Amino acid sequence: EEGHKLSMQKAWSNALQRAQGVKVKDNVKLLKKTIKSKERKKEKSKKEWAERQKKVQDDSAEKQARRTENLRKRREEKGGIKKKGHKGKHGGGKGKGPARPGFEGKRKGLIN
Repeated sequence: EEGHKLSMQKAWSNALQRAQGVKVKDNVKLLKKTIKSKERKKEKSKKEWAERQKKVQDDSAEKQARRTENLRKRREEKGGIKKKGHKGKHGGGKGKGPARPGFEGKRKGLIN
């Protein structure tokens, strides 16, 4: 009896709302249809996003492969040409290079 009472109450409130000009969304078929279409859109967008991510990954892997190939070619082209005084991270090398403008004179002692 309470269920019947509640459904009647709901029906009356819906009827009053319709009379006032408010859209009442109580058509079960339409509600199911919209839910289904939303889920389909969500699935489609998920698939498209996965494709985009895969494309980005593939592109970056391709760029990396191209880069390593170019570096290998460059290394081969240079061949056996090695610099004698190659400076690494902590210096090394010959020590003195060509004079730089503004630093020509030798400093002999303290200025003052």
